[in-house]
Amino acid sequence: MKAFRFIDKPRNWKCIKTFANYLLENDQMNISCEQASEVLQPFLVVIDQYFVPLP
Repeated sequence: MKAFRFIDKPRNWKCIKTFANYLLENDQMNISCEQASEVLQPFLVVIDQYFVPLP
């Protein structure tokens, strides 16, 4: 059921398609974690904006 909920969200598909296109268009055989992070960063949920440090 969790897998269905994941693929049922258009934003998740957009993330997958964006990353797949990056891989297909990239001439490298390997990519670094930094390169992958750069592509996926716009799709990450920001939680820190709600973080309130304890006194």
